[in-house]
Amino acid sequence: MLKENFKNKLIESFNDNKHDNLNVDGLISFMENSDVNYYMADLNGPMGMATINGVYIDVNNVLSKYSNRINAMLLYFIILHETAHMKRITKLGKDKVLEKLSLTDFNDFFEHVVNEELIADNYGCLIYYILNKKKYPSNYTQNLGDVDNKERYKNTARGFYGQIQNDETKYNKLVNRFIKKIY
Repeated sequence: MLKENFKNKLIESFNDNKHDNLNVDGLISFMENSDVNYYMADLNGPMGMATINGVYIDVNNVLSKYSNRINAMLLYFIILHETAHMKRITKLGKDKVLEKLSLTDFNDFFEHVVNEELIADNYGCLIYYILNKKKYPSNYTQNLGDVDNKERYKNTARGFYGQIQNDETKYNKLVNRFIKKIY
């Protein structure tokens, strides 16, 4: 589900920024035809976030980061990346997601998180290519296949390691720490 205000913000944002001939209509159609709930939000930290409740995208944060052309590409990609997470969440089911995010061994937990990020990056790049007929630059992703990037990502993973404990209430409490406002 794509709310009208989010759809209008995306159209406005892509029109206001040089978007390098991105297939905006294709992205909007992709979002409208998916079974994903999309929310435009102000987030603490991340530019996008997929949860068991839907995908949250901080459009204003993304658009303020880099040059207009890169911002537009990044926004497009983040939507696809987070959609991939949401599709995985739906496929695995809430209980399995909570279980995986509650692994007690940090190395197992970290490998699971990295694997999910790599899947989302690959999916995002694939759908970006299908919709735009051009490759999304891999150096614009988290690029966690790179040993140094993966090592740096450990600090991010440590931020939510051990907090969920297979408990949906604790999961929601953690998620809500990142959501400032939903539009």
